[in-house]
Amino acid sequence: MTTDQAVELKRLQAALVLAQKRAAEALRTYGTPLAGKLLQRAEAEAAKVVKIKQQIEALTL
Repeated sequence: MTTDQAVELKRLQAALVLAQKRAAEALRTYGTPLAGKLLQRAEAEAAKVVKIKQQIEALTL
């Protein structure tokens, strides 16, 4: 692994932690049904987590 790849891996790992926190927060509805805009936000945040995980996997292969 090159230095650039190692730096990118560290960046992605940090971004993954933040994306997971945002996804968890999006699921906290505080009693409001998870529908409409709330559901769209939760799905979007979850998709970001998946995308980052795929990038990490591609980088580490």
